[in-house]
Amino acid sequence: MKKNLLFCGVVAALTLSLASCNSAGKVNDNAEAPTDSTVAVAEAQPESAAFDKAGVYTGVIPCADCGGIETTLELRADGTYSLTEIYKDKKDGRFESSGKFQWDAANACITVGEGDDMISYIVEGDHLIMLDQDGHRVTGELADHYVLTKQAV
Repeated sequence: MKKNLLFCGVVAALTLSLASCNSAGKVNDNAEAPTDSTVAVAEAQPESAAFDKAGVYTGVIPCADCGGIETTLELRADGTYSLTEIYKDKKDGRFESSGKFQWDAANACITVGEGDDMISYIVEGDHLIMLDQDGHRVTGELADHYVLTKQAV
């Protein structure tokens, strides 16, 4: 039962991320940058020469009923990723996924996963900042903990 609640919590968090980049196709005719942080996902995959964010990103994401989620996300120049999430203090708390990610260069947004398992991040330098389901940065006192940092090779 506890595992099901944890899974539901993870699904809810990931669902938040799912909507983060769901405004594809909208055009902003204003010359100014948009004032809200919602981003759109482009369907195009990164090109090896153009995508320079490849690498391994790590961090500990907040968790409501555990000591945090140790997260490792590897982005490869060929447009594929591997994601490992380890729920601290949880038996059977290791989850892994892999596949192709979406890169929206215009909004510096990376989306991994599919369906209910989608997670979106804004790229800022050597950091990936996880977005909520509405495509906004997480706010509040834990906001600074929704960040993955690129590891030196």
